[in-house]
Amino acid sequence: MVKSFIRNKLLLNTESTLSVTSKILTILGGLLSITILVQTLNQNELAYYYTFGSIISMQVFFELGMISYLSQIISKEYGLWGFTKSSEKKLLQRARLASILKGVFRIWIFLYPVAFLFLSIAGYLLINEQGSLSIDLWLFPLLALIFTNLFLMVLNSCYAILEGFGFVKEISLCKLIYQSIYLFIFIFSLRSGLHLFSPAVAIFSGIIIIFPYLLFKHIKHIRPFLYSNNIKVGFVLRKELFPFFSRISVSWMAGFFIFSSIIPISFRVLGEVFTAKLGVSLSLLNSISSLMFSWYNVRIPYFSNLTSVNEHARLKNEFFFLFKTTSVILGLILTICTFLVFLCSIDYPPFNKIRIDSSVLAYEWLSFLSLGIFFSTLTAFLSYYLRLDNKEPLLYVSLVASLCMPIFLYFSGSFLGVGGFLFAFNIVHFSSFVWAAILYRKKTFIASV
Repeated sequence: MVKSFIRNKLLLNTESTLSVTSKILTILGGLLSITILVQTLNQNELAYYYTFGSIISMQVFFELGMISYLSQIISKEYGLWGFTKSSEKKLLQRARLASILKGVFRIWIFLYPVAFLFLSIAGYLLINEQGSLSIDLWLFPLLALIFTNLFLMVLNSCYAILEGFGFVKEISLCKLIYQSIYLFIFIFSLRSGLHLFSPAVAIFSGIIIIFPYLLFKHIKHIRPFLYSNNIKVGFVLRKELFPFFSRISVSWMAGFFIFSSIIPISFRVLGEVFTAKLGVSLSLLNSISSLMFSWYNVRIPYFSNLTSVNEHARLKNEFFFLFKTTSVILGLILTICTFLVFLCSIDYPPFNKIRIDSSVLAYEWLSFLSLGIFFSTLTAFLSYYLRLDNKEPLLYVSLVASLCMPIFLYFSGSFLGVGGFLFAFNIVHFSSFVWAAILYRKKTFIASV
């Protein structure tokens, strides 16, 4: 009975359990990392550390949402390959999969050097003008982080491809192992005095262990789909998926201004000390919201299969139940997190022994910030459903929010201080959620042929 409750109510199977465990490890490791960060880095270095993260997030201009939906697209094509009975149609479907896989490979060959050059120049221009540290203390750590993080993006593409072919449990285990390696090396590097080099060293260590394993363990399973048997289907990514990806790419580029502009703007208008506390607080809250995404990430191949076989009523019912469950859990965890910070701030035993008020935002501002994170996460939940049929109804939502967020943050922060800055953050995310909820209620799927 307990097992049935876990599977049916909490929606935890082997794959989602591994994925959730990886995220829990991320949260616990993140808490430990934050503690060590504030012990080993001064306020200026902390501000640089989180500003580096904002610069890295600019890779969205090159990744363009492709990784997030690669699993969905391959899963749907692979599902049609398995669903098809005709041998001729199976060959055609395999040729389509080959076209997609080869297309992804060509894109990465072109994008990697261009992305590295762009992020390096952008990071230099952003930090060199406003930063207080000498250039030799931050430039090489930034270049190393950009280099390794782009390799991590390639690894995530491999994850997405293999998940699309049904290896969800295996990839969830790989992610868990990678996360364990990353946290251990990251903390060890900080303790060893590597400071701003620590994240690059940790990422590189995880990649050189996991990537060869994926290459030699699972490449044999997708090798048959790399060849099209001389069946010409054209470049599927360009001919059929480009309209979808073009809209997704605009949404993801807009997402940079929605989610990543807060740190650079805070760095500019509110100073390094507040930005350091804001960065720590965002890391904590975002790690909690990422825990919820675990349930969705492992269900996307399943939801995509339901779409391909026209089980739309079942899809909507199962998704809505998942949405309700994860929303309640998210709200509960965010509330507990804020309450714990409140207990630490009023010297309530035994929490008075935990002094975090110098590292995170005051509990009043943290509760305000967590409200914005809550609504932004709910919007992201709905986006999974809205994009299952390779359409992008959130394009205008993203564009409007991306225009409003940096403008509201800059002027509210400049004239109204911290309160105005966080109010602008909340109002944009709440408005986006209301708009996405309206689109969800109107969403209909067209039956596949």
